[in-house]
Amino acid sequence: MAPDDAELITRSLIYRDTAAFDELVRRYQSRVRGWLRHLSGDVGIADDMAQDTFLRAWRKLDTYKASGAFGAWLLTIARHEFLQYCRRSGREEQRRQELIAGEAATSGQAYSSIDEANHDIGRFLDVLKPEERDTMVLVYGFGLSHSEASEVSGLPLGTVKSHVRRGISKIRERFGLKVPGHD
Repeated sequence: MAPDDAELITRSLIYRDTAAFDELVRRYQSRVRGWLRHLSGDVGIADDMAQDTFLRAWRKLDTYKASGAFGAWLLTIARHEFLQYCRRSGREEQRRQELIAGEAATSGQAYSSIDEANHDIGRFLDVLKPEERDTMVLVYGFGLSHSEASEVSGLPLGTVKSHVRRGISKIRERFGLKVPGHD
């Protein structure tokens, strides 16, 4: 039986067991890279930031509080790496302009079901404000609870819930989506 996260974290902390930490990296690298790719819009930069995220996590592992999910803690570090990158590079304004352009290019095409529109998820996200988009990706893309999304984003729990509700409403309205049992 494979060791759980708590055991791997303990081995990494107490024995500085790099093999245990490598297993944690294997378990969470897709999630961290995906989050950073979403935030940055650039695969290469996201991969570099993911590497920095895991290096920082290794160095700061003693600050992890076992009361929260390890994956959420890693995504929080990844978000901080992204924000530092934005400050260093001025990328934030460029990303905002890309999102505005994407929203302007989005048509009012109506879909009859979520299944029919799954291939167009990027267009759905483009109609949202950045904070709505980010919370929707955390909750629906990465399967985090609202509480975990709050921890990762640094936003209050109520704000996360509001962003998700507002995001769902905007997507439904813009694309004419009807979700059975939710209207």
